[in-house]
Amino acid sequence: MESLRQQLHETQGALTEKSVHFRKLKAEHAEALGNWRSERQNFETRIKRLEEENSRLRMLKKDPNSGRRNSIATTLLGGADGDSTTPGGDAEPIVFTRAQMRDAERKYQHVKDELAAKTKLSEDLQRQLQFRGGTGLGVAALPDLTDDHIVAGWKKLRGQIRDLSTKRFHVPVAVLESEDKDYSQLSTHWKAYLSKSNLSGYLVQAVVWRCLNGSLFQKYCRVWGREQGNAATKLGGILSSKVQEAQFEDWRMLTGKLFDQAFAIDAVVLSELETRMYDILMRLAADTEPSEAIREALKNIVMTAAELSAIFARSRFVPLMADKPGSTLTRGFAVVEALMEVRGDYVTGTAVDMMVSPCLLKKEDDYSVLVKAEVVC
Repeated sequence: MESLRQQLHETQGALTEKSVHFRKLKAEHAEALGNWRSERQNFETRIKRLEEENSRLRMLKKDPNSGRRNSIATTLLGGADGDSTTPGGDAEPIVFTRAQMRDAERKYQHVKDELAAKTKLSEDLQRQLQFRGGTGLGVAALPDLTDDHIVAGWKKLRGQIRDLSTKRFHVPVAVLESEDKDYSQLSTHWKAYLSKSNLSGYLVQAVVWRCLNGSLFQKYCRVWGREQGNAATKLGGILSSKVQEAQFEDWRMLTGKLFDQAFAIDAVVLSELETRMYDILMRLAADTEPSEAIREALKNIVMTAAELSAIFARSRFVPLMADKPGSTLTRGFAVVEALMEVRGDYVTGTAVDMMVSPCLLKKEDDYSVLVKAEVVC
């Protein structure tokens, strides 16, 4: 009983700490967002003015009757406003030196780069705030997360990935021979999948799941940062051969809990994963598909996967994208009915040609299957 009280006290303390940190982060985000909006408005005003000046400068022609140089350069070089009146009015041609034009272009590019940096900072802050607000998974204490909660989160992720494949990648596409490295590891028949509308979506789903599995689920503690993940993985590799399996599992879950208390989910890791998946999938997207809609869908997918990954690191839930625990085999084996369900047939037979999505297991005395994997034979 005393041990339970101590665990409850530690859990309540951790939740209080997270709540305080969340309110602080929310206030900082609101302040940063306000500053960013103000600066963005200023930058957009400056960009608009510089674009107008840049367009005019590119079309300048020397006026043989005037022999003068217009003083409009002072606008970009820190002088008077560019609307200063000149004898010839708005229709009068003006002359601008190449050095001044290069300087104006340099300043314009600097403003664009500044705006892009501020925009990225705002997106990162918003992503962190969303994670601290949570989607109903990572913010709950682990004892309150039942199997049903985790299964619901897993099915939500599966639904997000399926929606992306059916709404944005439903048209068969042709892929160049040199671009097969990201698909051939999934199936040797990947080109045939892409040529069939009823199978192309499965390949897209498999690509996304493989990226999530390889970059988050299989990378212990990577969700809290690359450096943190590398350190935990290195230490885990040393301990796994020195202690009993039960002791190692206790250490793994405790380390995950400590990392969850000490670090926020790393926005850089997720941004890199999102960009990698976007670059791979855009080669499969039809020209008519809006790239921003695909990027937004991937962002939501990565966020859901990150919350699940943070839970897996400190619990007994285990994703498996192979024929059995401890294996890396993803095709060429007979369907394991206890772990898999067949979603489509490419060739006649019972051998797995491609794993579309992983299964979700729970490791206790033995493995129990919570959600079966999806495969194509």
